[in-house]
Amino acid sequence: MAGEDATVVAVQPHPEESASHLKIFMGAGFTDDMPRPLVRVARLTVSPRMCSVLYMPTEEDTVTTTYAAHIVTDEAEALGDAEVIIMTDADETGAADPIAHYPLIDGQDPINVLRENGWRTISGTTEVETGYVIVDVEAADHEQIVQHVTFAKKQADIEAQRQDNAWRTIIRDAMNDRASATKLAGAAQISRERVYQIRDGRR
Repeated sequence: MAGEDATVVAVQPHPEESASHLKIFMGAGFTDDMPRPLVRVARLTVSPRMCSVLYMPTEEDTVTTTYAAHIVTDEAEALGDAEVIIMTDADETGAADPIAHYPLIDGQDPINVLRENGWRTISGTTEVETGYVIVDVEAADHEQIVQHVTFAKKQADIEAQRQDNAWRTIIRDAMNDRASATKLAGAAQISRERVYQIRDGRR
């Protein structure tokens, strides 16, 4: 390890005073059950007491998750309402998941909308077609973003419950109207037994 640059933030007594722990931090390597160091130690002098080393990642070591902001404006006539959709980066199959939606109202500047909602742009825009561009972003305010996504989740949960209630109600009503349990099971993509359970309110 000699000769390699390092950032050592602090040295403190290790509560278990374990010699093996000292070797892990001071010796040749790290065990599989420990996170890999973000920086390496070049030279360190400690007291004879068993110690552990606290590491602080340097700026170069810090990795930030990036996302793609899909910006659809009123000029994109065939793409629906004007909005900003935050998507995960595409995986090896080209698939990506939506994270957050922000409507663009009355010609709002989409970059300002991103900034006001806790996002930071980290690239220029890439035009996909007229009125539709993509820009890379990262989280500038994680708490604000999580609050937004949590609210959206709660709204989706409420809607999912409403849809489930409607689904159960129409199946129950159909059975009470003497509809065929076999045909209802096929339409609802469930078993006949499940149809009777819904009719009787058992599940």
